[in-house]
Amino acid sequence: MLSDLLGPMLLYGFGAGMVFMPMTMVGVSGVEMRDTGAASGLLNATQQMGGSLSLAVIITVYGAATSDATGDAAHVLAKGASAGFLVAAAITIVALACVVLLVRPVAEDAAAGMMPGADAGAEAEPGLSADGSASAPSAEKPK
Repeated sequence: MLSDLLGPMLLYGFGAGMVFMPMTMVGVSGVEMRDTGAASGLLNATQQMGGSLSLAVIITVYGAATSDATGDAAHVLAKGASAGFLVAAAITIVALACVVLLVRPVAEDAAAGMMPGADAGAEAEPGLSADGSASAPSAEKPK
C-alpha cells in the first residue's frame, strides 16, 4: 500500500513545487509594486477555486463512470479511477496548452533585471531604493 502511494505523492510534491513559484512570478510580473499583494491574493484565490472546480469535475466523472458498473468493488473502483484520471490528464493538457500559448516573457524587463512593475524612468517610492530594497529617507526636502 505504501509503495502504491509514495511514488505518486512524491511526484505530485515535486511537480507542485516546480510549478507554483514560477506561476506566482508570472502572475505578479508587470504589476505595480503597490498592487503586488492584491495580485498575489487574486492568484491564490484563483488557484484554490481552480483546484476545487477540477476536483468537482473529476468526482462527477468518477460517479458517472461507476453508476452503472457491475462486478466486484475493485473493478468498479478501477473503472471510476481510470475515467477520473483521464479527465485530470485532459485538464492538465489544456492548462499546459494555455500556458505555452498565452504566457510570454517581456524582453525589456528581463534584460533590465527589473522588479515586477518597476518603471526604469520613474523614481523609487520614499523609503525604497530603485531595486525595491529598503533605504534611508532622503535628507533633502522637496522644493
